[in-house]
Amino acid sequence: MKNFRITDNRGFQVTFANGWTVSVQWGRYNYGDHYDASLDEEVDCTESDRAEIGVFRDGPDKSTIWWKTEQAESLDFFSGVAGYKLPNQVAEVIAIVYNL
Repeated sequence: MKNFRITDNRGFQVTFANGWTVSVQWGRYNYGDHYDASLDEEVDCTESDRAEIGVFRDGPDKSTIWWKTEQAESLDFFSGVAGYKLPNQVAEVIAIVYNL
């Protein structure tokens, strides 16, 4: 798997050398501008003001380990993701995860 990935034209993921991956998504059904957009609606999901962020790594048994720390709680992460985040909040999470 490569370190940068586009995910179903809904966002991207980046994996750092420390093994942690940051996922930034803003398509339909992600916790961002287009969360409530139904498939019947003509909605341009290529742009958004807010996005959903997830932080995870693969465990030794191929399970997914979600980022659950005090820092994650202070940034309103729930069930591994945090929704409706602005660009500066996304950048903050990326910096924290890079430095784990």
